[in-house]
Amino acid sequence: MGLLDIFKRKKEVEEKPAEPAAEEIHIDEVHEWVDQTLAGKIKDRHEKANDLYSDIAAGFDKINASAQALEAARFETEEKIGAVVNMTKELFVRRTQNLVNSIQGFHGKPIDFKILKEFQEAAAEALADMASITPKQAYLLSTYFSKESSSVIDSIKETQEKVSVLKEFLDAEGETMQLAHRIRSKKEQQSMLRLRLNSVEKEESGIEMRIRDLRSKTEKNLAEIDSIVKGHEHAEYNRLSEEMEKNRRMASAIRAKITEELSSVEKPLKKLEYLVSKGYPILKEQEAILDGLINRPFETVMKDTEQSLKEAILLVRKAHAEDKVVFKDKERERLDELVSRLDTGIKAMKSDYLELEEQLKERERDRNRYAWAIERKNHLESSIKRSLEEISSLEKILVASVEDKAALKQEIVRQKQELEDIIYRSSGKKVSIVVPDSVKEDAGNNEP
Repeated sequence: MGLLDIFKRKKEVEEKPAEPAAEEIHIDEVHEWVDQTLAGKIKDRHEKANDLYSDIAAGFDKINASAQALEAARFETEEKIGAVVNMTKELFVRRTQNLVNSIQGFHGKPIDFKILKEFQEAAAEALADMASITPKQAYLLSTYFSKESSSVIDSIKETQEKVSVLKEFLDAEGETMQLAHRIRSKKEQQSMLRLRLNSVEKEESGIEMRIRDLRSKTEKNLAEIDSIVKGHEHAEYNRLSEEMEKNRRMASAIRAKITEELSSVEKPLKKLEYLVSKGYPILKEQEAILDGLINRPFETVMKDTEQSLKEAILLVRKAHAEDKVVFKDKERERLDELVSRLDTGIKAMKSDYLELEEQLKERERDRNRYAWAIERKNHLESSIKRSLEEISSLEKILVASVEDKAALKQEIVRQKQELEDIIYRSSGKKVSIVVPDSVKEDAGNNEP
């Protein structure tokens, strides 16, 4: 081959005509396009299938006629073999006729691919049963009814060949025959998928709108909280709260100090209490004060006067002087010191405590004027918390919704491609089925 030949061959390869572009068909117009484009081919396949069906039905009629001829034949002899031969023949005829009758149920049914497939399978099974006879049966029939049985067997074999032809035809042309049905089915599936996709997209849109509303509401609430925190009312509420807390700490310290001082004389007081329980006479009022000093020291000091307190405590000294109770010198010193402090330190502490209580009430009244700001702030913070929790929940739903939408769009595109392949295999024509733009675009984005 010379240089010119190589150049010429290269040019021929380069000038090879390109394949025609696939014809675009909208998904809603596929069925109409098939009716217009492939109606002749589909009709031809159905006519061919009907011819094969009719041919096989005629074959079964021929089998039945041959079986009737065999049924009419008789082997006449008085020997025992005659009864065996005729019985074998009758059983074979009866079984053959029953199997022929089992196919009669298909007569009158509309001939479509599904019915043809069922007919082919039923016919093949019936013919196989007809042909399955034992060697003994075959010997008796072929020996004593050679002509009649051969006609039946030949009709069975001939019909089996026709059934095989139908099977090959259905395997090769079945897709074309049921093209219209499959297109209708695929179109219905596409419609259902698109309805589900539309529902998911609407739900997704609603969720996104709700999230936007919640975020907008949260931003407004945060701005209002910021305004409250920077305002006079919030500052005053916090200032008064701090002062009230300080008052409570000081009052608590006073309470602890008074309780501590009373606890230092608890033993002598309990000795007097025991003595009283044994009948030592004191006034009912003094007995109540004694019980209070032992069990509720602070409350008793705050409630009763210094004089009544002193009188109750001095009863211990009186009982000691009467040799009714015994206590140590240290305990006596503590009693004397406590009696002395009732008019000085403890009295001052009582006064300070009452003043602190009054300040606390006054500051609480003042603080209540600004409580609305804190209540509003707390309400806004609770609202923000609820909004953020709902946003978190909705975002999880949104993720699942996005995944569902992607899966639906992929399935729509997959079925679209499957439909294009079915049409190409049936017609040899390349088509591109047009689906909504959003589906095509998203499918492209999901490609690996």
